[in-house]
Amino acid sequence: MIGRENEMSLEDALKAVLEGDASAMDVMSRVSQVDVRLAAENLDSPPILEKESVRRILRSVREDEPSRRAAQLWAEFVSFGVLAGGVEQDALEIVYAPTAEEAIAETLFRLREIDDPVIGRLTREDIGELLMMLQ
Repeated sequence: MIGRENEMSLEDALKAVLEGDASAMDVMSRVSQVDVRLAAENLDSPPILEKESVRRILRSVREDEPSRRAAQLWAEFVSFGVLAGGVEQDALEIVYAPTAEEAIAETLFRLREIDDPVIGRLTREDIGELLMMLQ
């Protein structure tokens, strides 16, 4: 880490996460769920997950950046609004774009189960199908 002045603010990290940037989960993982809720209150609009944000993370996973685990943590957060170790009553309500709600939900399910032995590992072909579904 270079220095605190170069760190992303929590509000910027939350915006980045909502834009499909799993790397911003690093900042999010260092704060409390309550802090995340307070940061969300400072956003210009309620948290919404657009299909382009989900497409962005899929394209990133296809290129092996970020790690599959980071993408899984991202999907868990945007699905449930709770950081690992957070409590449900403090969950952040993240709305999915109404025009793509079903496709977003399906994609998030697959990302949460990215390497599940029962459902199966998310492959490049699966990612291609999910990207098509999100057009």
